[in-house]
Amino acid sequence: MTIVGHGAEDVKEQLGDRSEYALQEEQLGTAHAVKQAKSFLAQEKGTTIVICGDTPLLTAETMEAMLSEHQKHQAKVTILTAHADDPTGYGRIIRDETGAVVKIVEHKDANDAERQVNEINTGTYCFSNEDLFRVIEQVSNENAQGEYYLPDVIEILKNEGQTVAAYQTPHFEETLGVNDRIALSQAEQFMKRRINHQHMKNGVTLIDPENTYISPDAVIGEDTVIYPGTVIKGNVKIGADATIGPNTEIVDSIIGDRTVIKQSVVCDSEVGVDVTIGPFAHIRPLSKIGDEVKIGNFVEIKKTVFGDRSKASHLSYIGDAEVGTDVNLGCGSITVNYDGKNKFLTKIEDGAFIGCNSNLVAPVTVGKGAYVAAGSTVTEDVPQDALSIARARQVNKEDYVKNIQKKNNPNTRRFTMSNRYADANLKIFSLNSNPELAKEIADRIGVDVGKSSVKRFSDGEVQINIEESIRGCDCYVIQSTSAPVNEHIMELLIMVDALKRASAKTVNIVIPYYGYARQDRKAKPREPITAKLFANLLETAGATRVIALDLHAPQIQGFFDIPIDNLMAVPILTNYFEQKNLNDVVVVSPDHGGVTCA
Repeated sequence: MTIVGHGAEDVKEQLGDRSEYALQEEQLGTAHAVKQAKSFLAQEKGTTIVICGDTPLLTAETMEAMLSEHQKHQAKVTILTAHADDPTGYGRIIRDETGAVVKIVEHKDANDAERQVNEINTGTYCFSNEDLFRVIEQVSNENAQGEYYLPDVIEILKNEGQTVAAYQTPHFEETLGVNDRIALSQAEQFMKRRINHQHMKNGVTLIDPENTYISPDAVIGEDTVIYPGTVIKGNVKIGADATIGPNTEIVDSIIGDRTVIKQSVVCDSEVGVDVTIGPFAHIRPLSKIGDEVKIGNFVEIKKTVFGDRSKASHLSYIGDAEVGTDVNLGCGSITVNYDGKNKFLTKIEDGAFIGCNSNLVAPVTVGKGAYVAAGSTVTEDVPQDALSIARARQVNKEDYVKNIQKKNNPNTRRFTMSNRYADANLKIFSLNSNPELAKEIADRIGVDVGKSSVKRFSDGEVQINIEESIRGCDCYVIQSTSAPVNEHIMELLIMVDALKRASAKTVNIVIPYYGYARQDRKAKPREPITAKLFANLLETAGATRVIALDLHAPQIQGFFDIPIDNLMAVPILTNYFEQKNLNDVVVVSPDHGGVTCA
């Protein structure tokens, strides 16, 4: 019978149908908890053992010893006690001058003299069942906690003149109550030592018991050696004379005699006798490894039947497969079992030989005794005793290295459309003013235009998203502030802000046409200087450099407190017209500001 309250469903899930349950809806004390079982047990005769749910370390031997003491004294109640070096928090066993138990007093209700007592109540009792449920109705909650204490039953029986006995266990750690993570850790240490001690008594060698973790459900054969860092979980059965570890995890699996598993994981699988696994192998669930098999380093086996004497010595993935006997899987062998939606089966029949770096694309069968050449990708069944070669024919390009070295020589290389710029930290981004220009600049340099998008919210606002990492990069944004000038300026400012917030190393603005440049001075009262305003906006947004082309007036450069390069097109234009060999040429300026340039 299990009394449940808070967390009842978790308790029931753990115990299942091994117990009946009574619900304590309100947690009003230990006597109140026992009282919930009255409708189930009150009519029964005999002895009832009451155990606290937070004392998981109690052994059957201790409970049998307590029951024997109870029967020996024909007691109405027998208390399981223990000696605690630090009894703080425990109820104290108070005895008279003859050693008989007088009462149990809770720590919070104890006086100074009673708190000096080191014999503590473990919360485990043997009761005469009839007397327990008769007297429990008399228990009150007149105490510091306002709770119904089960030890008060003992005091009532004592006052009736009934026999009260006590059995002191020599193993205090068995009585440890687990009420926080510290106590849980201590309980785990005690349990680990108990389990490991029993296995060593049974003939198992634990090289470092303090660093070996074994499930209480595990069964391990004689003369098996377990190295440090090994974790054995759940229902594990390991045969005799095996070697496990170091740093190995085995979960819910069967391991055969004389098998060696080093620095590896085996989960929910069956491994035969005389098998070698590891280091750094992973046997995933639903695998069955035959006898005398070798699974080497960095091999992963999943949901596979692996036949006797077969080998996968290194760097392979074998999933959803049936591997026959005496099969050799070369380094890098892979069963390609998943097409994105479904898993498919690979069959490798007895005696087959799979060359290194081979892909077997399921569903596929490699016949008995067949060979697969190294580097093959097999997509069709291979007949028995056949050789499958599924790879491209080798091509040798004469003098290729010499030519590529010459091409990459900085003294001879020129940028062409086919060259690629070597600095991966250079990024070029385009907005909407002239994406074709940005594309041509990127092609000439030998890089791709950066991935970004310029969209509009439903109310017309600009939405920009940078679609690649630019952390630590030198970023260049190509954007003229030409018509529609206001749209293009906002795109540019938002892009600069986005790059800055994405941790770009530098943000360089390339402006072939610098908008709002005509108002570059105050020609009359109450007139703005928009060229200066635009410069301020770029700096505030986060630009670190501006590259302009033929600014409306050179003085605009003075409006910036960051580096600005004003590139001049005159040399290029001059060279172009010189090559035309024109006569009687007239150069016209659109306004007086361009006379000097003309």
